[in-house]
Amino acid sequence: MRVISGVKRGLKLFSPVDFDVRPTTDKVKESIFNILFDIDKSSIVLDLFSGSGAMGIEFLSRGAKMCYFCDFSKKSIEITRKNLTKSDFLKSSVILNYDYFASLEYFFENNIKFDYIFLDPPYATNYISETLKFILNKNILNKNGLIILETDRNLQIEGFKVIKEKKYSKTIVLFLEGV
Repeated sequence: MRVISGVKRGLKLFSPVDFDVRPTTDKVKESIFNILFDIDKSSIVLDLFSGSGAMGIEFLSRGAKMCYFCDFSKKSIEITRKNLTKSDFLKSSVILNYDYFASLEYFFENNIKFDYIFLDPPYATNYISETLKFILNKNILNKNGLIILETDRNLQIEGFKVIKEKKYSKTIVLFLEGV
């Protein structure tokens, strides 16, 4: 696992040692950022269900101002912290060891809004619909913000417009914006 582009291009990151975390493959990550192209230097990013933190680190490497990394797993938080230290992005990061819903509540209560939200929850859950509903109802995505959603199944999306969909074997990546 490595950083694909930006100021930390080629940096090897620590990977999870167990099978609880399913990192986004380099191929999918590269495709996502080819679609996003330039990341605004004032962007605030949320890497919810962050796992190793690789996606958020990619955003920071490409110029994002700040990234919030959230994961319930203490192992994932440890790996994320190690990767942020290795990449020298710890100062432009906030790490929350909360479950996804407590993280979302924290952002709402503290009036934190995002330009990009990357969602890659465990596949065998209903976290996607709950998360999207919260984002929509509590307005934590900035006006021109974008949600990048990685999943393994076709979904019925409500409240957001699917502006792009890409399939990679069993992985589906959706790019969503508010309507």
